[in-house]
Amino acid sequence: MQNSEKLNIKLENVPEPDAEELTEEQQCQEHYETALRYINIAEHMKQYEDQDRYYHRALTNLRKAKRHIPEVRPMILDVVHKKYYARARGKISMYQEASSIRDHARTPTDYYTAQSIFDRIHAFEQQHIIQEKYVDPKLYAEALECSDSKEQSVLCGKLAEEMNAKQRRASLLRSCFILLAVIALLAFSRTIAFRICLGQFCAITHHYGRAASCYKYVYDRTGNPEDLEKFKSYLYQGAVRDSRSRNREDIRNAFRELAHLNYKDSEERLVKMERERIAELPDGEKIRFGEVNWRILAHKGKKALLLKDKTQGGVPFNTGGGSVLWENSTVRTWLNQVYITELFPFPLEQEIIIDSTVPPGDNPIFGTKGGSPTTDKLFFMSTDEFLKYGGDIEILPETQNLWWLRTPGSMPGTMSFVSSNKDVMSYGYDVGSDEIKVRPAIWVDTSGE
Repeated sequence: MQNSEKLNIKLENVPEPDAEELTEEQQCQEHYETALRYINIAEHMKQYEDQDRYYHRALTNLRKAKRHIPEVRPMILDVVHKKYYARARGKISMYQEASSIRDHARTPTDYYTAQSIFDRIHAFEQQHIIQEKYVDPKLYAEALECSDSKEQSVLCGKLAEEMNAKQRRASLLRSCFILLAVIALLAFSRTIAFRICLGQFCAITHHYGRAASCYKYVYDRTGNPEDLEKFKSYLYQGAVRDSRSRNREDIRNAFRELAHLNYKDSEERLVKMERERIAELPDGEKIRFGEVNWRILAHKGKKALLLKDKTQGGVPFNTGGGSVLWENSTVRTWLNQVYITELFPFPLEQEIIIDSTVPPGDNPIFGTKGGSPTTDKLFFMSTDEFLKYGGDIEILPETQNLWWLRTPGSMPGTMSFVSSNKDVMSYGYDVGSDEIKVRPAIWVDTSGE
């Protein structure tokens, strides 16, 4: 609440004296004192409309008091002069304030502010004119120059709308420019020059993985050997730096890609990480080893038994059928001479796969003999081995396919297999069929020696 409001409330809440209890002289004295208070309030008001209102109240009370207080008569004229002087001076001051805001406007809001002040001036002067005879001629002339407040209000509104339109056009132009810049940037981001610049920046800031991706993009489109060397260099630097980070799968993939490119010691680093990962993971976990995923079935001392996670189809146990066992089957030859190079293209990976002594694997139900022991890197599990290592559903989940075991079936020319629900079918199936999948196992040396 402003001071003027507090004073106004205070005076308006003062009970008027009961005219019947006071004499006429006392009433005049009361009016005189009230007028003095109103004059004091008017002189402390900041807004000329408030000054005018309190001077008017003071004059009303002075006119009531003049019958018995003669000295009030010259005082009335003085207050009248003050009243019209306040009107003129206040109008001029507000007009100058509004004009200054208008002349220095930077936003539509500034014009609207000036417009509201001009509207106040116009609304007030419609009912509160300035009488020339009570005002200094120079001041009156200056006040007359401020009589176009209505026109100025209309002008400010027009200027505000024009600036609004101008700002909308500027905003539209800025939006178009930003859109064009974004389109240009997107187009540039697809260029080789951009990827080279980005790759250089990432390399400087040690974001080697991002730098490698940029140069891989460039090499795929230019075939420039220098870009390939930068790709390999940055990918290697990032993989070496982050080789002990938690996200080690990405690091192994980086070293695998570099090993395919025969870059530095990437193959040694890859095999070392694979060996360590196999050693540290618990039974039943899946791991990428070589080019495919394997399931860890068991750890035994410094070696681990792994079974290929997915089955491989289209390969019969023995091409052309016949009465064969594991030791003389075509699938054994294919696994250890052909398939092993597909699964493990790097010699160092093949080196940590143990040349295992594979027992014959007799049929425990029908008593069919499994033949002689063999030495193999890749082999099929026997019935006993499967029941020992793969029977636990938590270790080896069920599959939708049937896959071979190396245990012979119930009669010559057949081999046992595992059903989709992990039951061993000991009666066997024709060895010449390609309907049953292959799923090799391996023993991996985890000692690092």
